[in-house]
Amino acid sequence: MKKYLSIIALSVFAMGAHAAPNLTLYYSNSCPYCHYAKDFINEHLVIEYPDMIVTQVDVGNPNNGKEFQAALKKCEYERGGIPVVVIDGKCFQGFGQNSPEAFRNAANANLSESDVAAAAARRAALEKNPDAVRREHATAVAARAAGQPVAKTTKKNDNTAMYGFAGLIAILLVALGFVIFSKRKKK
Repeated sequence: MKKYLSIIALSVFAMGAHAAPNLTLYYSNSCPYCHYAKDFINEHLVIEYPDMIVTQVDVGNPNNGKEFQAALKKCEYERGGIPVVVIDGKCFQGFGQNSPEAFRNAANANLSESDVAAAAARRAALEKNPDAVRREHATAVAARAAGQPVAKTTKKNDNTAMYGFAGLIAILLVALGFVIFSKRKKK
């Protein structure tokens, strides 16, 4: 019985949780398409997805060669063309006209509906008044561009965790009642 309660509890917590998109950019300073990708990530995605974890790996640095080769192998790319962008395990090589939407789709894949809607709202605000939105997010964007973590300054209004916790309590109460009544029947 305890085994089943543990499985149920873990399922409820997993159901209520979502992971922030994880993006890794493999680039070179001498690559113009890498600059386009880097600019798009730093000027759009980090604003649209403020929880996104961004890692930028300069493949021109010899210390990063093994990491880049491992990424190419994982992505099943035969050649080492750059930029390579990996978003939550989904790989993209190069940067072109369709890349922005493909990146957004990959970032949205593991998000809740409310997080996807919030990202779309931030995108719309950015398209409507890019200068104001970029000024508002300038500190976070600069930190991300420098590869530093960004401290959260706003509280999320997402009730997913609350519903998950309430669901867990309800399941535990039902399980407790089951245990109590099954013990009474054995007597």
